[in-house]
Amino acid sequence: MDSRDLVLYTAVDLQRIFGISKDSAYRLFRTSGFPTFRVGRRYYVRRVDLEKWIMARVKKSFMF
Repeated sequence: MDSRDLVLYTAVDLQRIFGISKDSAYRLFRTSGFPTFRVGRRYYVRRVDLEKWIMARVKKSFMF
Protein backbone atom coordinates (compact mmCIF):
# COMPACT_ATOMS: atom_id res chain seq x y z
CA MET A 1 0.00 0.00 0.00
CA ASP A 2 1.31 3.41 -1.00
CA SER A 3 1.25 6.20 1.60
CA ARG A 4 -0.82 8.27 -0.87
CA ASP A 5 -3.62 5.74 -0.36
CA LEU A 6 -3.86 6.87 3.26
CA VAL A 7 -4.45 10.57 2.53
CA LEU A 8 -8.13 11.47 2.96
CA TYR A 9 -9.85 14.69 1.93
CA THR A 10 -12.94 16.24 3.51
CA ALA A 11 -15.39 18.81 2.16
CA VAL A 12 -13.26 21.59 3.65
CA ASP A 13 -10.21 20.21 1.83
CA LEU A 14 -12.09 20.11 -1.48
CA GLN A 15 -13.23 23.66 -0.84
CA ARG A 16 -9.60 24.77 -0.56
CA ILE A 17 -8.27 22.62 -3.42
CA PHE A 18 -10.91 23.59 -5.99
CA GLY A 19 -11.86 27.04 -4.69
CA ILE A 20 -15.52 26.07 -4.33
CA SER A 21 -18.12 26.65 -1.62
CA LYS A 22 -18.75 24.15 1.15
CA ASP A 23 -22.18 23.43 -0.34
CA SER A 24 -20.57 22.68 -3.71
CA ALA A 25 -18.09 20.34 -2.05
CA TYR A 26 -20.90 18.39 -0.38
CA ARG A 27 -22.81 18.33 -3.67
CA LEU A 28 -19.70 16.86 -5.30
CA PHE A 29 -19.54 14.16 -2.61
CA ARG A 30 -23.12 13.19 -3.46
CA THR A 31 -22.48 13.12 -7.22
CA SER A 32 -22.96 9.69 -8.79
CA GLY A 33 -19.60 8.18 -9.65
CA PHE A 34 -17.62 10.39 -7.27
CA PRO A 35 -15.38 8.08 -5.19
CA THR A 36 -16.65 9.02 -1.76
CA PHE A 37 -17.31 7.14 1.44
CA ARG A 38 -18.83 8.05 4.77
CA VAL A 39 -17.75 7.39 8.31
CA GLY A 40 -20.64 8.36 10.53
CA ARG A 41 -21.83 11.70 9.21
CA ARG A 42 -18.55 12.72 7.58
CA TYR A 43 -17.74 12.34 3.89
CA TYR A 44 -14.24 11.45 2.70
CA VAL A 45 -12.43 10.79 -0.55
CA ARG A 46 -9.03 9.14 -0.80
CA ARG A 47 -6.41 11.27 -2.55
CA VAL A 48 -5.54 8.53 -5.03
CA ASP A 49 -9.24 8.06 -5.92
CA LEU A 50 -9.74 11.81 -6.36
CA GLU A 51 -6.75 11.95 -8.71
CA LYS A 52 -8.12 9.04 -10.78
CA TRP A 53 -11.56 10.67 -10.92
CA ILE A 54 -10.04 13.97 -12.11
CA MET A 55 -7.89 12.25 -14.75
CA ALA A 56 -10.89 10.36 -16.11
CA ARG A 57 -12.72 13.66 -16.60
CA VAL A 58 -9.70 15.36 -18.17
CA LYS A 59 -9.34 12.51 -20.67
CA LYS A 60 -13.04 12.77 -21.60
CA SER A 61 -12.69 16.54 -22.08
CA PHE A 62 -9.83 16.23 -24.51
CA MET A 63 -11.08 13.35 -26.63
CA PHE A 64 -11.63 14.44 -30.22
